[in-house]
Amino acid sequence: MCRKINILLLLALLSCVVRAQQVNIGNPAMYPDALLSINSTIKGFLPPRLTLVQRKAIVKPATGLQIWCTDFNELQTYNGTIWINATGASAGQIPAKSVKICFTTWLEKNLDVRVYRNGDSIPVVTDATQWANLTSGAMCWYNNDTLNNATYGALYNWYAINDARGLAPTGWHIANAVDWLHLSNCLSGSAVAGGKMKDTGIFWASPNTGATNSKGFTALPSGVRNSSGLFEKITEQATWWVGDESNATTAKAQLTTFNNSILSANLINKNLGVSVRCVLLDN
Repeated sequence: MCRKINILLLLALLSCVVRAQQVNIGNPAMYPDALLSINSTIKGFLPPRLTLVQRKAIVKPATGLQIWCTDFNELQTYNGTIWINATGASAGQIPAKSVKICFTTWLEKNLDVRVYRNGDSIPVVTDATQWANLTSGAMCWYNNDTLNNATYGALYNWYAINDARGLAPTGWHIANAVDWLHLSNCLSGSAVAGGKMKDTGIFWASPNTGATNSKGFTALPSGVRNSSGLFEKITEQATWWVGDESNATTAKAQLTTFNNSILSANLINKNLGVSVRCVLLDN
């Protein structure tokens, strides 16, 4: 008979007191209304750690099932319909802090969500040729470097922001032409609004003309992914989708640059990758 006993299993068994289908680990006494009671001052509870692909392999998740998703670095719970995170938004959609500018509440940073509002993944496309030929939603980070997302957010093509599944987190919408007009007027008009939006720190190239960040918009020079799928203008330009379609190939955008104070409206190709800002729905 095998007498070798797994020490870790033995310790676990010794530390658990099972009473009437209750499990008590490390507590002097079992709480009568707890099925599982854990007490420790040096260790925490570790939920299962799954990638997004592994989570999707759960065919019929139970309502209330929780996992830690390593792709998004967040605790996720299945609510019976979709996976959500601790904010109540769809899993993978964590809005940044907001800032109120005049009468409009904006997200304080560029959007960086990796799923649509219904939980479907947004394809991350790294290949330049593939990106240039897309006619469906996609995202990336500048230079395909995920480290850039924390500072600059993600870059999306027009097809992603207009996908029926919804790109903006729950309770928000992608800033439209009216939102941008209100922002421009609040900042004394388009001739100077770009400067008043720009961050005053180290990110913009010199001379960072007119930069004051006077209302806390904190515009950063996130650059663009151009029609050839190549990255350019980091430190020099910030561009945001407005979302209004112009024709079959172009749509509206707003931009500001390092060498002037203008917030300008432009038409750009739908396959460009640029930033997105969101506005609170009740604005």
